[in-house]
Amino acid sequence: MSAALDASDEVLSGEAVAIDVQPIGFVLRAAGAIIDLLVGLAVFLSTIFLRIWLLDIGVLTQATDTIALIASIVISFVVLPITMEVALKGRSLGKLAVGGRIVRLDGGATGFRHAFIRALLGVL
Repeated sequence: MSAALDASDEVLSGEAVAIDVQPIGFVLRAAGAIIDLLVGLAVFLSTIFLRIWLLDIGVLTQATDTIALIASIVISFVVLPITMEVALKGRSLGKLAVGGRIVRLDGGATGFRHAFIRALLGVL
């Protein structure tokens, strides 16, 4: 009877193969997302200070500052999450902190395409 209970706790892939991962709860997901959001905001704030300094010394004009603002938003909230998830094989700093990982249906690590779509949806 205990073997049947153990089998029901496993996650099955699309090919009906048992995967040795368990989904994490809502609270841990939210904590990981908050950590990731704080990291993105820290990077964005550092680019704001960099832009202010460059404006102050005369390197940036108003037009180039607008371009730098858009670039800093994209870097902070799209490029950074994609880079972290691809480099750490489905993890980010928040997911590392709470012990979570993004996996495909077959249990493998996600790739660039998955991370790109997740980052674009995260902006929304």
